[in-house]
Amino acid sequence: MVIQKAMTVKSVLLKAWRERWTDLQFSIALKKTAPFSSNPTETSQSLAELILQQALIGSSPNNLVLSYLKHCLSTQVVTISKGLKSVMKYDDVGMPHCLKSLLNLVHCFTPRLSCYGNTEDPLSLAKTLLHLLQWLLHLIHKSLQKLNVVKHSPEHCAIIEKACSIMKDLIESPTNKAMLYIAKLDDPETYRQIEQTESNARGTLGKLQSAHIPSNLRDHVDFSLNLLTRISISGANVSKGLVNVDHMILNISINTQVMLEVLLNTTGDTQAFIQQMLLIEKLHDLSRPQLYCEILRSCFMGLLDANHVQGQEELKWAAFTFLKLPNIFLKLQRVGNHDNSTLEAGIDMLLRYTSLLDLTDTKCNCDNLQMLLKELCNKQNLITEVALERLVKRRTTESQKPKTTEHTGGTQPSTSLILRAEPTVVTILKTLDADYSKTLDSLQGVLGHMISGKSFELINMAATATGKLQSFTIKLIKFNEFTKHSSGEGSKTSQTRALLFDITFLMLCHITQLHGSEIVASHPESKDAFFTQWALKCLPEDGKFKCLDLFPMADANKVEVLLGQFNPGGEFKTSLTKWHEVCTNAPFAIEQFLLAWEQGAITETTVKSVLDNIKSKVCCIPVVVCAWLTSYIHVLSEEHQEKAREVLRYLLTPMSPESVDANFLQYYSDRAQLLGVILKTMTKDIVLNEQQGHVSNLYSLRYKPLRTDKKYQVLLQKSFTEICTKGHVTITMVHLLEDILKITGAEWFCSKLIKELVNYNSPRPEEMTQVCALIYSLFHLDLEPLTLSFLHDVVPNLLQGSVWQKSQPLVDPRGEALAKLCVMCITACHNQIQATGTAKSAVRSRKRSRREFDIDDQEQESTDSKPSKLPKLHSDGADLTLDSEGFNIDLLAVKEEQDSLPTYDLRDPLNKAIANLFNLLNHILNQPNLRVGSQFAITFIEEALKVGQPHSKYILQFMPLSMVGQMMKMFPRTITAELLLSVCDLSQNTGKLIAAKSIAQLAVTL
Repeated sequence: MVIQKAMTVKSVLLKAWRERWTDLQFSIALKKTAPFSSNPTETSQSLAELILQQALIGSSPNNLVLSYLKHCLSTQVVTISKGLKSVMKYDDVGMPHCLKSLLNLVHCFTPRLSCYGNTEDPLSLAKTLLHLLQWLLHLIHKSLQKLNVVKHSPEHCAIIEKACSIMKDLIESPTNKAMLYIAKLDDPETYRQIEQTESNARGTLGKLQSAHIPSNLRDHVDFSLNLLTRISISGANVSKGLVNVDHMILNISINTQVMLEVLLNTTGDTQAFIQQMLLIEKLHDLSRPQLYCEILRSCFMGLLDANHVQGQEELKWAAFTFLKLPNIFLKLQRVGNHDNSTLEAGIDMLLRYTSLLDLTDTKCNCDNLQMLLKELCNKQNLITEVALERLVKRRTTESQKPKTTEHTGGTQPSTSLILRAEPTVVTILKTLDADYSKTLDSLQGVLGHMISGKSFELINMAATATGKLQSFTIKLIKFNEFTKHSSGEGSKTSQTRALLFDITFLMLCHITQLHGSEIVASHPESKDAFFTQWALKCLPEDGKFKCLDLFPMADANKVEVLLGQFNPGGEFKTSLTKWHEVCTNAPFAIEQFLLAWEQGAITETTVKSVLDNIKSKVCCIPVVVCAWLTSYIHVLSEEHQEKAREVLRYLLTPMSPESVDANFLQYYSDRAQLLGVILKTMTKDIVLNEQQGHVSNLYSLRYKPLRTDKKYQVLLQKSFTEICTKGHVTITMVHLLEDILKITGAEWFCSKLIKELVNYNSPRPEEMTQVCALIYSLFHLDLEPLTLSFLHDVVPNLLQGSVWQKSQPLVDPRGEALAKLCVMCITACHNQIQATGTAKSAVRSRKRSRREFDIDDQEQESTDSKPSKLPKLHSDGADLTLDSEGFNIDLLAVKEEQDSLPTYDLRDPLNKAIANLFNLLNHILNQPNLRVGSQFAITFIEEALKVGQPHSKYILQFMPLSMVGQMMKMFPRTITAELLLSVCDLSQNTGKLIAAKSIAQLAVTL
């Protein structure tokens, strides 16, 4: 049967040649006399081979018969893949005229070879193009070898010239180059052979003498061989930077995140902060010196700003800048194998900001840069002595500050104090390791010195900045455990023990209030200690009061003893006293006095005398009583709260020195000062005489309906506007925004921030970029909940026509800024989860947010009926259809045998939110009319690709496969071959097939 059909075709060919038929006549006769086989592949292959056999019988080709093959290829009677495969069987350079004719035939189809994938297997066509490239290189190599032998051959030079021209047209065509890249990934063995042939051709070309090959042809060959490198990068996804910061005077993202790190995350792991900085470096396309410079600028601006703010902010900035930052730079330098020169270049950039450095030195009353340079040089060896001298000399030369920089008023600058505190911390840690029973008196002196003046704050900040805070805290807890009871002691020893218990208890309370209960509870050595259990169950934290049911049960006998001791005139015993039992039962003794006062059994004067009595001795008792009262007030009705509030208020009143018990005078003023700080922090939200209108006064507004109260919205709007106007974030603004977030929650806070972005009245893309960078950094106040709210609620509302958009349509540059922000937040959240296992929040002690519960509740029904991990590919063939003008890949619904289905965990809230967003974008693209969201979908994918690997792959894994076809139908001129290569997963056979089919369709539309 096959032989009979071949004979029929040959007879038609011979008749056509004898009668000189046109190609159209040959086609008509062929269809009449030789009907096609039911297998198109078999027909194409056999027909092309038969025509070539008749056309290439002699040393010269039969051009008329070749024209018949050209017509068959044009009309797709012979598929382009099978036709080229038949042509590529001829590689005998001994028949140069035949090869030249074949090259001319191939050249006719080279510019748009990939468009034929619309009617045949696109992946097969891609492989054919790769084999065609191999064939062309083979002809070039063989012809060069022939020239080396025969010395002069115009025919072989013509073959080389034509093959090089075809290679140039083949690789410079975007669609053909993309198809070659797909084939390269699918058939790496063939590409290795191509590279070997290319290497051999270069070697042969180098051996040819100038007289044997024209110089222009040599250059042409060399150029064509170099084109092969373009295939390697055509599908690469190189990050170009998501945010253009060239126009920014100050990098507001770095400025804001440094602020958050210093003020709200003092005990956090520096690795998380380093990951944030590296991500910004990538997103903003910064050089490493630029990154160093921006971090240093933010630190000096923070030192300057802290000089105007009361509290511990100045110490926080000094500790971060001079103790923590050198360690951060050391770790940054190891990433990417940078040397000292990069940091020196960054400091050179910083020296251009003379006014900032001068003003900081003047306000801080010291040469900050010189002190920092010494830390970088002497302790971390990040800069050399020579560089240190050069930078200091340049700073001295360029400085415009007054020459007199002597310390005024005898006040030591915070920078000097914090640097002196660093070695003190090491000494204290060694001292606390000693045998307590033998060194009780010496420890009393050490702790007494620590608690005096600013010493404890300095030691606390120094330990925090150097990563020794937890070790310091654990040692204090162990010492507190040692002093809480004794089996036998004298009067003086018992008073010393009471004093040491009191001091360590106050220190631990203050540390816990500053850094959170996790600092005492996260270590196994301290989790069962008395203070740890008391702090977890009783101590208010971040304005959240503990439930009374968590408090330890009272011991009636011990409460009775304490009632007698607390009464005026009662004997307050210290010998053999178990101080942990006193702290546990003291609140219940005060409760008895409070109940008696409410019943009229005792007067207010008596209650005040009792409170004065306990305040005049150890300060730990007022602390535990105050902690209990903050919880007790919340279970009382409003009319019964007054007396409890009065007790709380009186506890906050300082004692006069003459009222203090003589047995407890030692270090009392320092203990009382620390007590006042602890009690004010504990009760700032419920004391009646708090400052009205201050944002920290949250209690009076905490339970009001926020939807009807616009105070927070106005406050947030003013703060945001002020930050945009100034171009940087201040310390006051950070605390203000932190408090607003705590009250309103992530969903409200996120929606209002995005509203500011959408309604920002500026048509300039660079200003929108700056606002986008600011909001991205503010999201790090609580990254994961804010990102989830953004993706799950805010963006869908905007895409579906939110009220916000009535006056400000979501078009570029707003749409582009929103897409950038989406990608940046997803990337930051994913990056943080990958680095630390969870998305770090600047607001410490973040529990699972309501947003995460809401997402789970809304999708519980669907997730209950599905496994926890679902494949990315859908089983519905319609999801894999690109049916634009006959473009259909329904067959791709069947998974390739070699493919491993990519999966993602739907229990992860971030994965779920991204998947839902892509489903919405896919739905919008499937609508018959163009919408604002249609362009947003393209922009979102383009911005995701700019991030680079591995983040772009993580984001795009959630994209439904049908979105590729929908985007091509909606925006045929916007989609490029490089975009399609980046979007499709080329590690899977299905991804390669979709990419090849899409690129073939793209070639048709161009």
